[in-house]
Amino acid sequence: MRILVVDDEMVSRAKLQVIMRNIGECEAVDNGGEAVEVAVQACREDRPFDLICMDVNMPDMDGYQACERLKADPATRNIPVIFVTAEDETAQETKGFELGAADFIKKPFNPAVVKARAQTHLDLKRHRDRLEQMVADRTARLEEANRRLAALDREKLAFLRYLCHEMNTPLNWIGATNIMDRTQMGQENQELLVMVEKGFQRLSRFVQAVVSYFEIAGGDLHLDVKDVRVRPLIERILEDMAPVIDSSGVRVIADVGESLVVKADPEWFKVLLTVLIENAVAFSEKGGDVGVRSHTDSRQARLLVSDHGRGIAPEHVKEVFKAFSIQDCYRRPGGYGLNLPRARLIAEAHGWTIRVESPGGGQGTTVSLIMPL
Repeated sequence: MRILVVDDEMVSRAKLQVIMRNIGECEAVDNGGEAVEVAVQACREDRPFDLICMDVNMPDMDGYQACERLKADPATRNIPVIFVTAEDETAQETKGFELGAADFIKKPFNPAVVKARAQTHLDLKRHRDRLEQMVADRTARLEEANRRLAALDREKLAFLRYLCHEMNTPLNWIGATNIMDRTQMGQENQELLVMVEKGFQRLSRFVQAVVSYFEIAGGDLHLDVKDVRVRPLIERILEDMAPVIDSSGVRVIADVGESLVVKADPEWFKVLLTVLIENAVAFSEKGGDVGVRSHTDSRQARLLVSDHGRGIAPEHVKEVFKAFSIQDCYRRPGGYGLNLPRARLIAEAHGWTIRVESPGGGQGTTVSLIMPL
């Protein structure tokens, strides 16, 4: 252990050196300014002091000033400082502790007391250093693990995108069955062909959904942000969705402020809102209502899409934004569990927050989109 003694009185300095040399390696200087320089230089040479034992009353730079300088420097701020002083005033001790001192020893001092206190602070520093090293090692291992996981995620993403791309060619071949002459087929073969076509359509929708999701997840989402009036955009979406809404027997009620304007990419914002409304309609019972409403204050706008459908159990709410993780019972008919994960990516790309709330099964769901103004 390395100890620095700082005292302008030769006798006192010599006595402290004798005591400290029984504990570890000891150096001594006679003023505060030199103490700061020596301590900083020792850190630069990777030979930092483990303890500084310093007088308070010294010319040029006293102990308080030197301590303040040491604590202000990241390289030396963690070195314990013990003040040795002839002063016996509570105010002076308070000032020292406020500056970061670890302890006070009164002059004239008892060598055994000085040694014991110095050893105590060296032990504390040793334990603190060991703990900090353990934390640093653990942090380094976690960072390395995170780097490996990130690399693995990138590899999985690349593989899935490649897989979907490669599936397009055989899908095109299978899709050619729709030009086959069925008049020359028997009933059994025609039924088999219908099954093939249904499988082709389902697989094609799956590939399109996965490709669309991973285009966004892979960072290919480029935003052209503009001022977007929300109410007219929702009206256009509902107009486009009219056949789907009418066939579902669900009523969509929009209550969005006429003056609400947000910063967004118009096309991706339309995709996001369409996904939320489609999901709400798909999970609603015939004759049910879907609500689209807004709440605005000076800082943010909240857009809420609510349904009164099957709802989500509390333990599964967090899963709805994870790709390929959602339970089958929470997927829309013919869906693949990618709509809300895709909505999350679009929202996050805009710097927005998206949340899902549900009281539980059979009690409906509300998706909130929180957009800073």
